[in-house]
Amino acid sequence: MINLILATDKNGGIGFKNGLPWPSLKKDMEKFKSLTSNNICIMGSKTWNSLPKKPLPNRINVVLSSHHPSNFFGADMVLGQDTIKFEGYINKDIFVIGGANVYKQFRPYADYIYLTFIQEEYMHDTSISFGHLLDNCIITEDKVINQSNEIFYHLQEYTCRIDLHDQEMIPDTV
Repeated sequence: MINLILATDKNGGIGFKNGLPWPSLKKDMEKFKSLTSNNICIMGSKTWNSLPKKPLPNRINVVLSSHHPSNFFGADMVLGQDTIKFEGYINKDIFVIGGANVYKQFRPYADYIYLTFIQEEYMHDTSISFGHLLDNCIITEDKVINQSNEIFYHLQEYTCRIDLHDQEMIPDTV
């Protein structure tokens, strides 16, 4: 199963100066850890470089990059964009954790999206498009979090890759 996991502000901002644009969000970090632990985390080289602790513990860390693997000490795998293969990882889910280009590359294959949506605007230099991200997805969970009466955000889950032809058709009412 392929999952995208990310946090954005209300304008789609996901990064600023190789870090997160907002202060640490406790429930967001807890959810990230619980979902990604003991699974495969795929990231681009900028996301790898932005990690405060490398590698992410209790996860298979995969970096997508054209740079030499020696540039990513501690990563379990460094792969070119066209060489992604995960045979032998039975009972492991794949979590794409950034950045913007990696989300875009994997979006067509995503089964689920775990989105932390922050109801504020932050200075950012990296963003994603909500239209592209949430196309053909249905929201299945939305928890509103109020952190210290300062930051309001949503922990949302979306189901994607829905075959609309298999869904029951509801006739229009007149």
